[in-house]
Amino acid sequence: MLYHATFTWHNYTESKDYFRTVTRNSYEDLLESVEEYLHSYEPRNAELETCACESYDGEEYEDITNKVKVELGYEL
Repeated sequence: MLYHATFTWHNYTESKDYFRTVTRNSYEDLLESVEEYLHSYEPRNAELETCACESYDGEEYEDITNKVKVELGYEL
């Protein structure tokens, strides 16, 4: 399975929205990356937008956003 997380933030100076998507090979690595990116993007007020896992062939997909947020203690 592949695990994806997308972070979003708004730059008010430029009036632009930005995002960054990361892909990891395990759920544990995804959780670690989410914590790291939210910490490093904290000055930008970045938010975790969505998380998902999918099979390598792309045939199976699951939205795991709420699962990740609950596990990391973020408010839903």
